[in-house]
Amino acid sequence: MDAKIIGNLIKKLREQKGLSQYKLAEALFVDRTAVTKWENGKTIPSVDMLLMISNYFNISIDELVYGSLKNNENDEKIKKYPAELLHEKHKLRKKLAIVILFLIIISLLFFFYYFLTTYNSIKIYKVSLKSDSIELADSYFIKAREKAYLNINFVNNDLNIDKIKIYYLDKNKEKIIINSNYNNNFTIVDYYGYSEYFDFKRITYILNNMYLKVSEDKKDYVLKINFKQEYSNSKLFLFKNKKSTDEIELDVTTSHFDYQNNMFEKICENNNCAMDVKYNQISYNLFYDKDTREVVLYNLKDGVMYEYNIEYETFNVSNKTSNYSYRVSDKKCLQNNCDSYEIDYELFWNIINNSIKNY
Repeated sequence: MDAKIIGNLIKKLREQKGLSQYKLAEALFVDRTAVTKWENGKTIPSVDMLLMISNYFNISIDELVYGSLKNNENDEKIKKYPAELLHEKHKLRKKLAIVILFLIIISLLFFFYYFLTTYNSIKIYKVSLKSDSIELADSYFIKAREKAYLNINFVNNDLNIDKIKIYYLDKNKEKIIINSNYNNNFTIVDYYGYSEYFDFKRITYILNNMYLKVSEDKKDYVLKINFKQEYSNSKLFLFKNKKSTDEIELDVTTSHFDYQNNMFEKICENNNCAMDVKYNQISYNLFYDKDTREVVLYNLKDGVMYEYNIEYETFNVSNKTSNYSYRVSDKKCLQNNCDSYEIDYELFWNIINNSIKNY
């Protein structure tokens, strides 16, 4: 449809009736400016309005759309014009449908990417310090969608520490996470939207600005805490080579260091030393640190973390309310109450065995 041709015909019909733009607008129940825009070719009346105009001037809608009254010369053209117009409309609708479909696909891809990388992502960070006096071992930070887990273990401490504070800087103000008397192990489990230690929407900023402050004989030492991402499930494509059970032994409860180490090294070949596993309908993250020979198993439902060090044969369990440490080699409880050790240790290796079978 040509706006100028239609506008010229409307103007011609209006003038033939001796109507002002105002009178025509009043008859069609529109504003005068609408009539002005039609006649100037700036806009085209809607389909309903075209029907009203054709009825008002007692002409066919075909004539109005064509922009000329019927005569012997143009009668056939006017008859064909609606069909041509419908064909153009069909082409336009087809193009519009393609554009809409493309936008839907882009939106779905964006949603999928957001769900994978942000909404449902799980990240595991190794925690460390740059200090000759204070050292951390088997320390991790885990961030899931609704949970955050921070576990700090101190070793080789040459200082006589009285108090400890872990905090991050936000606009030069300290946001305290831990502020207590010294202990060689600290565990925090945080839940989104409930007494948050961490602002879940600003995790990256917080990890980049976190510090450890220790007090010794009225002297304070401030150290930057470093977080290195060791695992993330936010990958669009995961490639995995299926191995036969002949290549990977299934019974890994043995305490033999080389045996266990080689088993987890094989997993590292194709999965970046990490796996998402399920056991009894519960989802877990399994992660192996090749540097420390530390196996970490994290229960996504309850926020329980199991840690086993192959070299030192230590088994640690931490949750929101408690934690303990047990040395398997000499069956010695190293920290807190280890009454649930046998149940936890058996569950840990059952999950590991099940994961290897399905690998």
